[in-house]
Amino acid sequence: MKHLWCLTIAASVFALAVCLPLGCQRPPPLPVETDEASEPPWFADVTAEAGLDFVHDAGPVDTYFMPQIVGSGAALFDFNNDGLLDTLPGGGQ
Repeated sequence: MKHLWCLTIAASVFALAVCLPLGCQRPPPLPVETDEASEPPWFADVTAEAGLDFVHDAGPVDTYFMPQIVGSGAALFDFNNDGLLDTLPGGGQ
């Protein structure tokens, strides 16, 4: 029984000796800030100028059916072969 107690203490000391230096490392350096004005935006909100007006109606708020849980979605595809994506919103008004 005394041998098991000594083995437990030795394993605990070993685990502390290994894990403590790993937890005390310095955090990685923060990324260098760049001038955001010089970079183009990833996305531009063009919904108003494209005429896209979509409101998701979840239905009654006192019960939760599958449409309320899943939400709405959209399909993006080139319907008229003009090279631009056309939008088909679903699950709303």
